[in-house]
Amino acid sequence: ADHVNLVTVKYVAIPFAAMVAALKAGRVDAMSAAQPFITGAEKAGAVSVLAQCQGPTAGLPLGGGLLAQPLRMSQMLFHPARS
Repeated sequence: ADHVNLVTVKYVAIPFAAMVAALKAGRVDAMSAAQPFITGAEKAGAVSVLAQCQGPTAGLPLGGGLLAQPLRMSQMLFHPARS
Protein backbone atom coordinates (compact mmCIF):
# COMPACT_ATOMS: atom_id res chain seq x y z
CA ALA A 1 0.00 0.00 0.00
CA ASP A 2 2.45 2.62 -1.21
CA HIS A 3 1.57 6.26 -0.69
CA VAL A 4 -0.97 5.55 2.06
CA ASN A 5 -0.82 7.90 5.03
CA LEU A 6 -1.20 5.45 7.92
CA VAL A 7 -2.27 8.28 10.24
CA THR A 8 -5.48 8.65 8.22
CA VAL A 9 -6.34 4.93 8.12
CA LYS A 10 -9.42 4.06 10.18
CA TYR A 11 -10.19 0.41 10.88
CA VAL A 12 -13.85 -0.64 10.92
CA ALA A 13 -15.01 -4.02 12.24
CA ILE A 14 -17.32 -5.64 9.68
CA PRO A 15 -18.35 -9.31 9.54
CA PHE A 16 -16.67 -11.16 6.66
CA ALA A 17 -20.02 -11.86 5.02
CA ALA A 18 -20.83 -8.12 4.90
CA MET A 19 -17.45 -6.87 3.62
CA VAL A 20 -18.14 -7.09 -0.11
CA ALA A 21 -21.40 -5.15 0.23
CA ALA A 22 -19.63 -2.46 2.30
CA LEU A 23 -16.88 -2.19 -0.33
CA LYS A 24 -19.34 -2.00 -3.24
CA ALA A 25 -21.47 0.62 -1.41
CA GLY A 26 -18.41 2.78 -0.70
CA ARG A 27 -18.73 2.50 3.08
CA VAL A 28 -15.10 1.29 3.14
CA ASP A 29 -12.20 1.87 0.74
CA ALA A 30 -10.57 -1.52 1.25
CA MET A 31 -11.05 -4.80 3.05
CA SER A 32 -8.86 -7.47 4.61
CA ALA A 33 -10.49 -10.89 4.44
CA ALA A 34 -9.84 -14.61 4.44
CA GLN A 35 -10.98 -17.31 2.04
CA PRO A 36 -13.61 -17.94 0.79
CA PHE A 37 -14.46 -14.24 1.15
CA ILE A 38 -11.44 -13.12 -0.90
CA THR A 39 -12.60 -15.18 -3.88
CA GLY A 40 -16.15 -13.91 -3.43
CA ALA A 41 -14.93 -10.32 -3.44
CA GLU A 42 -12.87 -10.90 -6.59
CA LYS A 43 -15.88 -12.47 -8.31
CA ALA A 44 -17.87 -9.36 -7.34
CA GLY A 45 -15.29 -7.15 -9.06
CA ALA A 46 -12.87 -6.28 -6.24
CA VAL A 47 -9.21 -6.05 -7.22
CA SER A 48 -6.42 -7.47 -5.04
CA VAL A 49 -3.81 -4.82 -4.24
CA LEU A 50 -1.95 -6.47 -1.36
CA ALA A 51 -0.77 -10.03 -0.84
CA GLN A 52 -1.19 -10.40 2.91
CA CYS A 53 1.41 -12.33 4.89
CA GLN A 54 3.93 -12.14 2.04
CA GLY A 55 6.84 -9.82 1.40
CA PRO A 56 6.70 -6.68 3.55
CA THR A 57 3.47 -7.84 5.24
CA ALA A 58 4.87 -11.24 6.27
CA GLY A 59 4.99 -10.30 9.96
CA LEU A 60 1.48 -8.89 10.28
CA PRO A 61 -0.62 -10.78 12.87
CA LEU A 62 -3.78 -11.36 10.82
CA GLY A 63 -5.04 -14.50 12.47
CA GLY A 64 -5.32 -16.26 15.75
CA GLY A 65 -7.14 -18.95 17.61
CA LEU A 66 -9.62 -18.14 20.34
CA LEU A 67 -11.41 -20.37 22.81
CA ALA A 68 -14.31 -19.81 25.15
CA GLN A 69 -12.33 -21.49 27.92
CA PRO A 70 -8.76 -22.73 28.43
CA LEU A 71 -7.81 -26.26 27.41
CA ARG A 72 -5.41 -28.61 29.10
CA MET A 73 -2.44 -29.69 27.00
CA SER A 74 -3.92 -33.20 26.85
CA GLN A 75 -6.99 -31.78 25.08
CA MET A 76 -5.06 -29.97 22.35
CA LEU A 77 -4.62 -31.42 18.89
CA PHE A 78 -1.32 -30.62 17.19
CA HIS A 79 -0.59 -30.87 13.49
CA PRO A 80 2.90 -30.89 11.98
CA ALA A 81 3.91 -27.75 10.12
CA ARG A 82 3.78 -27.94 6.35
CA SER A 83 6.52 -26.53 4.18
